[in-house]
Amino acid sequence: MAVFAPGGIIQEVVNASSTRVNLSTTTTGTWFETSSAYRVSITPHLTNSKIVLRAFLPVNQQGGTNCLVNMTYQRSTNNGSTWADISNIGTTAGQRRNMITTVRPYGYDGNDATEHVFFGVDTPNTTSTCLYRMVFQFNDGNANWYVNYSQYDNPHWQWNGCMTITAT
Repeated sequence: MAVFAPGGIIQEVVNASSTRVNLSTTTTGTWFETSSAYRVSITPHLTNSKIVLRAFLPVNQQGGTNCLVNMTYQRSTNNGSTWADISNIGTTAGQRRNMITTVRPYGYDGNDATEHVFFGVDTPNTTSTCLYRMVFQFNDGNANWYVNYSQYDNPHWQWNGCMTITAT
């Protein structure tokens, strides 16, 4: 959808997916994508366009009591052949990486739901189609994420969800 307004164009693309993903890691420090079903693409009309990214991700997460999960957005202008971190997400200090967010799970129940909302702003400096994805990094080698559903699948406590990612 595009809205033409004096001095600019506002467009919005929404991707909603109920694809279930079980992310289990035994290593730390590795960046990975949750699912290619969780991507969104948008074509900027102007080279100075700003792209605002918003994602809602329902997760049943389990890990150590001090398990941190880092997340950032990446952009591709060649349909996913190569990826780059988006611009405008802060400055790097020493060995630290630019982040959108870091989350700490709560609970350790196979039915706990944690709703994560991630925001980002990008200035892609192009009018080519931009494909966006979320990438994550666990700092605990025993972390598990159940995206869009709870670990325990029973008629009393289970839940199913739908993630959304929006580019405006």
